Amino acid sequence: MTVRTPKLERMKAVKRIAPIVAATTLIGCSGGSGVGTQTSRAQNESMLTSAASKSSDDGGSSPRANASELSATDSPMPSASTSASSNPVSSGEPTMTGPTIKIGVKFDQPGLGLKVGSTATGFDVDVATYVAGKLGYAPNQIEFIQVPSRQRENVLQSGMVKMVVATYSITDKRLSVIDMAGPYFNAGQSVLVRTNGPISTASDLVGHTVCSVRGSTAFGKLAQRVPGLTAKEFDTYSACVVALADGSISAMTTDDTILRGYANQSQYRGNFKLIGGTITNERYGIGIKKGDVETCRKINGALRSMVADGSWERFVRKNLGDPALFKAGANPPVDLETCH
Repeated sequence: MTVRTPKLERMKAVKRIAPIVAATTLIGCSGGSGVGTQTSRAQNESMLTSAASKSSDDGGSSPRANASELSATDSPMPSASTSASSNPVSSGEPTMTGPTIKIGVKFDQPGLGLKVGSTATGFDVDVATYVAGKLGYAPNQIEFIQVPSRQRENVLQSGMVKMVVATYSITDKRLSVIDMAGPYFNAGQSVLVRTNGPISTASDLVGHTVCSVRGSTAFGKLAQRVPGLTAKEFDTYSACVVALADGSISAMTTDDTILRGYANQSQYRGNFKLIGGTITNERYGIGIKKGDVETCRKINGALRSMVADGSWERFVRKNLGDPALFKAGANPPVDLETCH
């Protein structure tokens, strides 16, 4: 008869448990939802965000991400949050350490939405911050999310963001799937070319390659006026600018606000010019999820306050220059969308 001492039993128990612990450790370090995977995913997202936002208006490096890097922006990439919480906006009175509001903006449009380091700046960013403030959120409760043009409806429908403020023109097609408050600015589509290039008027574009971004309506509208164009699409406008600067394309087209922002960057100043005037009326709205009537009404109220208290003009002059350069008489907008 063998006498089992407590010490012996404990040693055997450790031997039985050890393989299980080892197996569990291996599982946690493999694919699936282990900590190692989450860390790797966060690192990858950070790298992709960096590749999509290498643009600076104040001495930063020129955007040089290649096409494969830029295609990664098909999925919206989050910025560094300014709040301790990453939870979506919830009901109840927000506090300084409470819920955040997630807002979709651009990270590569100087003067409108540009991220340098951990800071997002521009007219759209200022408008978004003002509106969020009227909704009850302090600046450090706002989390700006990078949203490529063709993903704007998707991030709203999925609830990834509460609103999108990203040179987002109000159109019937978009209003069929989302709602839009505003407009908060009236812009117009134009064309950017090289100053020393062969193109001086819109008619000179026939047979040339013109760049715009996926999800934008700009190329189609230009092609209706100037037939015989060849389209070149990227995920970001910064990629179009790089291609225009190195001669890979002849022109790029989008709103005059965006084009002026790039033309005024220090590394490009004097190299580009706008031609053709404006060929459309682009009413910038704030996108929200379909059916969110309450938020739509609150945003429109905030936009009216922004104009009335002088903040609108201050934001325009700070980021874009004299408001008279942009469709004089049409700005600031007076007639806002009806919230349904």
